[in-house]
Amino acid sequence: HLVGISSTHLAAQHASVGLFVFVNQIGEPNPPAAPLTHLVRALRSESWAAADASEMLALATAQKVAPLLAANWLSPAVSTQVPAEVITSCQEVRRRTTQRVLLQLAELRRVTEALTAAGIRTLTFKGPLLAQQAYGDVTLRSCFDLDLFLAETQVLAAKRVLLGLGYQPEFTFHPHEEADLLRTECEYTFIHAHNGVRLDVQWRPRARFFSFPVPAQALWKRAVRVELNGLALETFALEDLVLYLVAHGAKHTWHRLEQVSALAGLLQRNPALDWPGVEAAARAARI
Repeated sequence: HLVGISSTHLAAQHASVGLFVFVNQIGEPNPPAAPLTHLVRALRSESWAAADASEMLALATAQKVAPLLAANWLSPAVSTQVPAEVITSCQEVRRRTTQRVLLQLAELRRVTEALTAAGIRTLTFKGPLLAQQAYGDVTLRSCFDLDLFLAETQVLAAKRVLLGLGYQPEFTFHPHEEADLLRTECEYTFIHAHNGVRLDVQWRPRARFFSFPVPAQALWKRAVRVELNGLALETFALEDLVLYLVAHGAKHTWHRLEQVSALAGLLQRNPALDWPGVEAAARAARI
């Protein structure tokens, strides 16, 4: 359904509000539609209309869009209307988000350079890169982890590199359990022992029991080169990323506003997407 909506409609504010509320009525548990509608409007509005700023910020934090809300309330057009205590809260949101993103970017550089040196090709996606693609600013998205896509045959080699960089698996697996993970699942999560950065190593777009319209080989074939904060990376083609985000959002029942916000931002900033190809692939996979 989401793929069938044109980028022109998604770019319109009222259509975006309707889309946000629609998808959040699917997942459980969710807040009522009215607070979500008010939050979506507050993300873009150039006027201050928050009756209870603390509740609005709390909802934005739960929906993972607090950096967007804080940035809007701190903008020149709005900040003069915002109470001083709210300005302070927004500044703290921006400080924490920026600090976390800078750490993630440093780790992304360290990890991708080490993997490349070991002969392991990676595709970077989501994380700070999606913030850049969707909003044009790496500090406007709450990124829980870093995501790297690589060939299934290189997962264990990548694990050895990550161990050498101070990462440990989130869960300990026996060899036969690790083999089952590679065979049936799609990701292996690692956490740095000292700085807490989370890293998801993925080798297929979805677990085997989830539908996805693009084979892994096609993702590699259509991969594109981008630059993120001075770091050269490879990532999914935009059309493949759109399909991934739709499948990912559906898997999680669109339970957070940020999932839809990032998708809407990506579409709005890339109006020249191959929509016939995206829709054909989505219909073939029934997503």
